[in-house]
Amino acid sequence: MPRAANLKIGTSILRSMLDHNSGRVEETLAAYNAGPNRVAEWLTWNTYREPAEFVESIPFTETRDYVQAVLRNADIYRRLYR
Repeated sequence: MPRAANLKIGTSILRSMLDHNSGRVEETLAAYNAGPNRVAEWLTWNTYREPAEFVESIPFTETRDYVQAVLRNADIYRRLYR
């Protein structure tokens, strides 16, 4: 499949997941990596006042690292391409 098609499909899925999560990026990234059912379960464990609290509570190291890396990289790209 051509890269353009992959990008279109991936961004469509991500947009749908963002909409489902009311724009909460951290939850969306975790759901993209670990699955939406797992994130729904994790959200019942506590009331998170800050998105960083949720990220730090993710029980899967791979998912927690993934969310942190995507957020860090997005910040770098925002600074580079203002």
